[in-house]
Amino acid sequence: MLKAVFFDLDGTLMDSEMHYISGTLEWLNDLNIRVSEKDVFNIVGLTMDDTYKYLSKLSGLSYDECVFYNERYFKGHPLNFRKLIYKEVPDVFRKLRDRGLLIAICSMSPLNYIKKFVSDNCLDKYVDYCVSGEDLKHNKPAPDIYLKALDELNLKKDEAVVVEDATSGIESALAAGLRVVARDASRYHADQHKADMILSDLNELIEVIG
Repeated sequence: MLKAVFFDLDGTLMDSEMHYISGTLEWLNDLNIRVSEKDVFNIVGLTMDDTYKYLSKLSGLSYDECVFYNERYFKGHPLNFRKLIYKEVPDVFRKLRDRGLLIAICSMSPLNYIKKFVSDNCLDKYVDYCVSGEDLKHNKPAPDIYLKALDELNLKKDEAVVVEDATSGIESALAAGLRVVARDASRYHADQHKADMILSDLNELIEVIG
């Protein structure tokens, strides 16, 4: 019996992936470092540490230089959580709660980032639990983040379903032994073929779970 839905955040509940991709391209271009958009798409689903390692290899900059330029750019171009949330999310959360389902957000992002998304969009009354990759030894695609959510909410593996977008997130959910549906991420070339189902938007999730 389904008791909970575990959601990834970036790219799943809000359209933030393109914000990061376009911003990264911009600061690289400002340094006269020419890379393709497809190359930068590879940061989707990575931890910040792995992102900086990848960008260092891609750009020829040092790890510390990537940290500096990336943080400087995004400090001046912060996310607007209320603007980037997918418009169907509040209604989908309400319908899930009406069905008596628990809702957890399981993201590689820092916990204060996750909680700000929740509070800025007035989702506190729906979200039961948030887990951040910063608290874990092993990040996605390792199963730790979803195993922790199961443990904290005292759930069995067949009592939860995961909603993801990035390849690493899908692999993480499967490694944890969970069913996983994916929000379509074909525009940034995410490999989602291992997901049980691909949704064009989250309204379809309500139909899937009944």
